[in-house]
Amino acid sequence: MFHQLKSAKLKLDKFNKVRRNLIQAIASIFEESLCDRFVNKYDAKLCEFHKVLISWLKKRDAIISFNYDCLVDRHLKNFGSDKWNARYGYGLPAGPWRYTGVDCWNAERPSSKSETIMLLKLHGSMN
Repeated sequence: MFHQLKSAKLKLDKFNKVRRNLIQAIASIFEESLCDRFVNKYDAKLCEFHKVLISWLKKRDAIISFNYDCLVDRHLKNFGSDKWNARYGYGLPAGPWRYTGVDCWNAERPSSKSETIMLLKLHGSMN
């Protein structure tokens, strides 16, 4: 993308600033659309099967999900204390950006970065 923007005489530092702002904007949109009021609205629909699945998981286990919904995320939040950390558990690089939405997806006691359950969402849904 930068090479195509070179013709517009955009400098690399300006490009990097625009890129950082875009990433922050995307994170803010996800946070706004998926945060507390969304999660709490659906907490009543917790599934006993998913609750048991989360109880069987150990630190550093991985889940691969093909579903676009947040069902597993919600159960990790509610039943994954000491095993789940929303900031690191999606397997994406945690940059310097401020992710306040992490608080609404974290378990009561988030695990450490190295011990979190990994939730790999192959369809691309991001919370």
